[in-house]
Amino acid sequence: MRTRKTHQTELVMQVVSALDHPTAGDVLGAVHKEDPAISRATVFRVLAEAAESGELQRLVLAGSSDCFDVTLGRHAHMVCRCCGAVSDVVIDDTAALEQGAVPVQGGRIDACHVQFFGLCPTCNQEPN
Repeated sequence: MRTRKTHQTELVMQVVSALDHPTAGDVLGAVHKEDPAISRATVFRVLAEAAESGELQRLVLAGSSDCFDVTLGRHAHMVCRCCGAVSDVVIDDTAALEQGAVPVQGGRIDACHVQFFGLCPTCNQEPN
């Protein structure tokens, strides 16, 4: 958990909250528009600390760069196979998925992350 709130930390967290599933690069670009003096290392450190402390979710998505999500409740994600956009997908009972899963021999499952692949609303409207 982070112990201090600096200008840099506040700006990074504001940017993450304003963007939809941004990558670290997206956050860095938006932060630099507001304050170009904030270093890449600072942005990446704040994101890593926020993910570690549970303030953000770090999403490791197949075929995409890691991105960050401010929605902490149970939900899944859809990755657009055309443009790569990431969207939240509400599943009524992800706990049932965890309970119904067969654990790895000798291990246990305590969380799951479901990824769907398809077309986002914009790509779905474009002619194929």
